Amino acid sequence: MNNNCKKPLLDQLYCVSFAALISGFSVGSLMDFKTDAINEAQFEELITGQITVALEDDYDDHFPLKSLGVNFWSAIDYTVFSEGRPGLVIGEDGWLFSSEEFTATAGAEQSLQQNLAFVGWAKQALARQQIALVVSLVPTKARVLASKLAERKPSLLQRSLYPQLLETLDQQGIVVADGLQAMASHGQAELQFLRNDTHWTPMGAEQVAVNTAAMVEREFGAMHLHRQPFITEISAAKNHQGDLLNFLPLTPWFEGLMPQPDMLSITTTYAQSTAADDLFGDAPNVEIALVGTSYSANPKWNYAGALKQALSMDVENLSMEGEGPMVPMLEFLNTENLDKDAIKLVIWEIPERYMLFDYSPLYASLLEPLDDTDKRLASFNRKQ
Repeated sequence: MNNNCKKPLLDQLYCVSFAALISGFSVGSLMDFKTDAINEAQFEELITGQITVALEDDYDDHFPLKSLGVNFWSAIDYTVFSEGRPGLVIGEDGWLFSSEEFTATAGAEQSLQQNLAFVGWAKQALARQQIALVVSLVPTKARVLASKLAERKPSLLQRSLYPQLLETLDQQGIVVADGLQAMASHGQAELQFLRNDTHWTPMGAEQVAVNTAAMVEREFGAMHLHRQPFITEISAAKNHQGDLLNFLPLTPWFEGLMPQPDMLSITTTYAQSTAADDLFGDAPNVEIALVGTSYSANPKWNYAGALKQALSMDVENLSMEGEGPMVPMLEFLNTENLDKDAIKLVIWEIPERYMLFDYSPLYASLLEPLDDTDKRLASFNRKQ
């Protein structure tokens, strides 16, 4: 038996042997449970489930090994069935994925239409303020690491999403920096995303930043934006507990079964002073704004820093964590106290997976409706 087979087998044997220990504790705990309510309950209460609720409540309040039970069943699911909590997809070689990259809700196509219409609407709103737009499109981890998906495959809508986004945005006259192309041309897909996290690595962020900067130069080089050199340094490498590990509640009882944490390089980007800066002192106004999600907002990935270095320009990072890509853009458009007179270009980082999310409550608050949605997306629908 090779080493790759030995560890899963040992993990399963560990869980099975531990079941006997849990059974003993469980029986002892349940002996103390107040069963009078069950003995005196009417048959109707059994039918309506009131006793079940009472049992669950008493279990939650008095069972001393509740956390052990949760950990144990999670360990069984993980080692025997290669499953985690709902929301997690376990691939090959310990790679973890978010189920958001595999499924599509019943209203996903309508949400996609609205979201694409909003991108077009935002472009027009920016143009009225003499601000250009580049969309930095981030592919899903499941798309980049397709070789690690094992038996689970994304839905048809998910599989066709990225190329259709490129085509439809192009038809709307929106400049798009193709993040998938950037990552694929670099190769080494396993270095582009974190194994236990939904997000990219600093290397993956850098590849997309370089590609985005090249697109800015090609499409908007005539703007003559202020140049400033930046330097990126790697200060350290440390363990990173990815967000997808939250779907594997194995600690503290089965901590040894947890996947190994990712090693994350800590990168920092700073401006390199020039003789002109030393002479005049005053920093120029920032002319580029970055609007996006946690892929941009979280300094661990250093996407904003990678953009600064690739562009040789300063970037105002207005991205937000936990809000998706649409809310930060609307915040940017609606913010009055931001000095937009200096902003000439917005880089809008949009992860592919968010384009199927339902943002209809947000769009309902718009003063201007998202018009021509059906016409705008007719070409997309014909290809489904």
